[in-house]
Amino acid sequence: MNNINSVSSELVVKANNLIEGFMDMTQQEYKFTLFLISRIRKEDKEFHTQKVSVKEFANVINYTGGNMYEYMKGFESSLASKKIRVLYENGDRLNIPWFGFIRYIHKEGILEVAFNYHLSPFLLNIDIPYTKYYLENIKGLNSIYSLRVYELLKQYQKIGTRIIQIDELKLMLGISPEEYKLYGDFKRRVILQAQKELAAKTDMIFEYTEIKIARRIDKIKFEIYSNVQPQLLESSEEKKLTQAIKTDFKKLYKGELNINIIQSMIDKKGFEHVRQTLNELKDYIGQSQIKHIERFFYRCVMDDYTKSTSYTPKLTYANFDQREYTDENWEEIIRINQEKYTYAHKIEV
Repeated sequence: MNNINSVSSELVVKANNLIEGFMDMTQQEYKFTLFLISRIRKEDKEFHTQKVSVKEFANVINYTGGNMYEYMKGFESSLASKKIRVLYENGDRLNIPWFGFIRYIHKEGILEVAFNYHLSPFLLNIDIPYTKYYLENIKGLNSIYSLRVYELLKQYQKIGTRIIQIDELKLMLGISPEEYKLYGDFKRRVILQAQKELAAKTDMIFEYTEIKIARRIDKIKFEIYSNVQPQLLESSEEKKLTQAIKTDFKKLYKGELNINIIQSMIDKKGFEHVRQTLNELKDYIGQSQIKHIERFFYRCVMDDYTKSTSYTPKLTYANFDQREYTDENWEEIIRINQEKYTYAHKIEV
């Protein structure tokens, strides 16, 4: 049985079909379900019965009320009835119970749970598009709607935008047709609340645009950005890699390192590409008389320069390919990234 202290490093990995499922759960029920998903191991071939103690249960759902044992008994009954409507390749949506087995053992203070085997394609050895995130990053969310918005946007975070039809979004959030009939209520209690919570408590933020058909707001376009806060979880590998890039770059660059530029490169091109480019340029930079190393490195990364490209990157700026980065140009790049990353990418310098 996993220790609750290890929860912060657990990954939730789900097929996108499951993320886009139509469901109706409370915030506590869904957090508990995600906790169980995070305990599934990559090598698992089938679902195993998981045992969750009272202490673990209380920590997962952040329960602070009294009479925990009675609460768990009612929780067991409610959880057993929960289903999700999953979209299959043929276009059908099928109702699948979340759990195949649930039992609360009062004398031992343990809840035994096993997922429904029909969910195997979406949680075990997933060979269809999937999304993953750290359980810690949603632990502070108080609204089920915020939690579900987080998942739906996390799915598209690398793309950066997602457009969702409002009626479909309500179904994915578990909002009944009778709730929030007025768009203004839906916006205030769901969208704005999720925007506020995600910015304050998760690794992601979003802006949104309302798309109208005639006078009616029909869709929402979400613009998705990272919100890396020091207290939120990064994998140990990402931490080591980020620190390695910062440390190695400082060895090459005597001046002040602009961390927002480095973070911009990492976000746009990925850790591995930035590290590979830096490694391939170490000798060249050390032997050359490059005046503006930070600008040179930035262009190499953004132009996908590696040894295999067999070209010397020019210090060009934006769409002005014949111009080098002047001091004014470079200050503008720094300013843009400073504004973006001061808000959206807070990391330790």
